[in-house]
Amino acid sequence: MPAPTHETAQHKAPDIEFREASDSLPTILGALRQNPYTVARITQAWNNLYRNTRSSIAPTHLYLKFTPQSEAHLQMLSQQDDLILYDYPLEYEVVQLGGYYEDPNTPPGQLQPLYAVVPVGSPLPNVPYQIVEQLVLAPYHTHLTKEAFRITNNDWSGEVPPPGLGQGTPPDDPTDNCTPGCPNYPCCLYPDVPCDDVAPCGGRPTNRPLAPCTQVADW
Repeated sequence: MPAPTHETAQHKAPDIEFREASDSLPTILGALRQNPYTVARITQAWNNLYRNTRSSIAPTHLYLKFTPQSEAHLQMLSQQDDLILYDYPLEYEVVQLGGYYEDPNTPPGQLQPLYAVVPVGSPLPNVPYQIVEQLVLAPYHTHLTKEAFRITNNDWSGEVPPPGLGQGTPPDDPTDNCTPGCPNYPCCLYPDVPCDDVAPCGGRPTNRPLAPCTQVADW
């Protein structure tokens, strides 16, 4: 799914591309979806599959809602090269992906909110924001993500490697010391990828080749 540009139709700031309502069709959102990557749901999926249950799996990313109040705030957001911003909330079905989105809760003349997914601990611009959800962007091609998609009634189209190629069957518990401090976290959620594996993720397939924000938007 292509990432929308940093924009609002009423307020324009330097270095930000804006789209007007006359430029294209609007983005239309549908039903609220269940996000399979939340900490609560990934933890539930883990405990459904594995014997070494956990009270909570540490988040890897944060889903944020920025609420810029000025053109200076927009400028600061535009200067974050690694920040992919969406002008619509990612937890809704996209019925039509258009060139702009009109937030129904934003009064006329005010800046619309912007949304992003960032790794935990990332530096953020001095722009008001709220944490919408804590996420665990676990490897896509694993039983863990497959189970998280199942319990949230989402379609999962990945491939789990056969036994001996990195994922085996659910009773092959992943190592219990897979924590954010591990060089291979969260790839060490694979049963045979240790915390300190030399090669990143041990050469196994992990997430689809998408930016984190797109991965969440594209579940």
